[in-house]
Amino acid sequence: LRRVPIAFSPCTAFLRPLADANLLLVATGTGVTPFVGFVRALADHRGPCTLVHQCRTEALFRANLETWLTFTREHPDAVVIGCISGSRGGTQAPLTLLVRNGGVAERIELDPHDPAAYYFVNPHVLRRLDAVAQSRRNLAYCCGGSESAVRPLQRLCGERGWRYEIIPESHSVDQSLE
Repeated sequence: LRRVPIAFSPCTAFLRPLADANLLLVATGTGVTPFVGFVRALADHRGPCTLVHQCRTEALFRANLETWLTFTREHPDAVVIGCISGSRGGTQAPLTLLVRNGGVAERIELDPHDPAAYYFVNPHVLRRLDAVAQSRRNLAYCCGGSESAVRPLQRLCGERGWRYEIIPESHSVDQSLE
């Protein structure tokens, strides 16, 4: 990856990427919501797409499973990776879920202290990024907290020697009714 522009966008609309761009979509928690509509709008996208959802529970990841199954069925070069860190009370163990080709390909239970429960050290995420690193057009969208979504991606790019740019986007609602 020579260049990774990162759009941090707590919004519900994104600029459409080039059809052959390598897309990385990183969401934390309920920040995944904007990506549900976004992947539905990617009907003509031909490049690789990796959606990473970092959340605490499998239930939160599976809330959009039908969308991920449809998306990966229609886009053979797409993968959705769920990095479930587990709940504080220990009711949810950490795990990784991989969705590709219209199905849940793998469900990997992790040790409670395994850092792979976090997307920026998850070997499946890192292998996927390395596999598509030859693309000249890379674009990452991050939705969620800057400390949990954006900063880890910045550090990851820095550690790998990938240059990145941040393009902050935010959309607000006019508070007046006039």
